Amino acid sequence: MDISENWDLVRLAFADMVETYGVPDHVLFDNGRAFASKKITGGTPNRFRFKVKAEEPEGIITALGCQIHWATPYHGQAKPIERAWRDLAHNISRDVRFEGAYTGGSVDAKPENYGSRAVPFDVFMQVVSEGILEHNARLGRRSKVCGGNLSFDQAFAASYETAIITRPHEAQLRKLLLSSELVSVRKTDGSVELAGNRYWSEFLINEIGRKVTLRFDPDALQEPVHIYRPDGAYLGAAPCVEAVGFFSTEAARIHARARADFIKKSKEAALAAQKLTLAEQAALLPKVEAPEAPETKVVRPFIATRGNAAVALTPANSVDPEDSFWTDFNRSASRLRVVRNEDGAGD
Repeated sequence: MDISENWDLVRLAFADMVETYGVPDHVLFDNGRAFASKKITGGTPNRFRFKVKAEEPEGIITALGCQIHWATPYHGQAKPIERAWRDLAHNISRDVRFEGAYTGGSVDAKPENYGSRAVPFDVFMQVVSEGILEHNARLGRRSKVCGGNLSFDQAFAASYETAIITRPHEAQLRKLLLSSELVSVRKTDGSVELAGNRYWSEFLINEIGRKVTLRFDPDALQEPVHIYRPDGAYLGAAPCVEAVGFFSTEAARIHARARADFIKKSKEAALAAQKLTLAEQAALLPKVEAPEAPETKVVRPFIATRGNAAVALTPANSVDPEDSFWTDFNRSASRLRVVRNEDGAGD
């Protein structure tokens, strides 16, 4: 159980089933992306999703020899589990331990206290597990195999007792518990890379430039990885020589999802900006305010020296005409007085 559907969850659930009950001959899968992942059903020619490539590694279920059947898209009757959702919604979603967290079956059928509390994940897992056990153990099922008397558990047990069970060997279980990824051996140094981490061993020198399949623990990406040829031949284990990437595929998936969301929002913002007019874009620009003029401490008057407003210049030695007349008169009178005095002295 996980917070979202992903191929790691499918792989672990199928591994638990195989380890407990054996390898099934036929498998009916939903056509979701997690089930159609090449890591789960790689090599299956009749997938509804993703292009099947000849060089892709076999998925963990394909490698077990199971015959895979896909439920018809948009056809609920092709999936037996679809008929159980009403029971599960009634018995699990409305459990008393989910009081205040149940959001209702539709937007117009919500309880008054919905959204008032959140349920811890471990409590949620416990309630769901108990609900599924009760669903399978309920008597009087009206399906063809139950005949209106048996439960799903009883019908399965009766069939299991007479069936030929194929038990997986250790190598098959190891493949179920390990994820796979097809990568190329780097030509520069003969290493392989996964989620930012680099792995190397001497035997990889002979595989430079070729495709190899990595088998790894998705929750411990910095541990050694097991390397196979595309035909399934085991080459050996390569330790992590440069642990600079993610610790798990879940962390890498969260990062990739966040990065994709960032790119999507950036594209939306760029598209919205293109729809704005020039005036609207200018209105969004920050306004620049003019600074206040500084206060002056020392001021001097302005005297015009050109044009009509210019002050006429006066020579430094210029004399007023009236003053010049009296100056000349006084000088002449002084001379006359001197002459008369000289004449009177002779008489």
